[in-house]
Amino acid sequence: MDFIPTEEQLSWYCIRTQPRCENIALINLQQLENVDVFFPRTRQIKVTKRGKRKLVQPLFPNYLFIRFDPGQHTRSINYCQGVSYVIKNGENFTPVNPSIITDLISLTDEGIMQIEYTPFKVGDKTKFVTGLFKGNDCTVTGLLPAKERVKVLMEFMGNPTLLEVSTEELDSQEIENPFAKD
Repeated sequence: MDFIPTEEQLSWYCIRTQPRCENIALINLQQLENVDVFFPRTRQIKVTKRGKRKLVQPLFPNYLFIRFDPGQHTRSINYCQGVSYVIKNGENFTPVNPSIITDLISLTDEGIMQIEYTPFKVGDKTKFVTGLFKGNDCTVTGLLPAKERVKVLMEFMGNPTLLEVSTEELDSQEIENPFAKD
């Protein structure tokens, strides 16, 4: 008689999917019996040339989390469409700490994490596109995301001046961040 682990005894593992095939792997893995799949995603508002859009994207591109019995399901998981492989350390599957999965699940609503859109970062150099200071350069010194406003430092009449302005007054397309890594 084979030992069948209880749900509490099963470990979570990380699966590498084929490029941009997370949803295909998710659908196929969900069809397997006694296998739990968790696919954390983010919902962000992005500003595009056509306006603001809500985008749902993987939190960890090309990776899913799965809880299963390796003795029973390894072969069926490895041959699921969209799956590349289960992450291993040598010959053994590498279990994921269950508290990480628990924390990720608690931060998401049905696997989707809301992330506030912030087109600017502290240190960004940008320009005013509307208003009294249109065309003037400034540097973002602070973020006020709840108000969709930022603090900027600009030179006004020969003196550095700190202002709080709407993000809509600034050019988010042509940002230069001196702290960004190339």
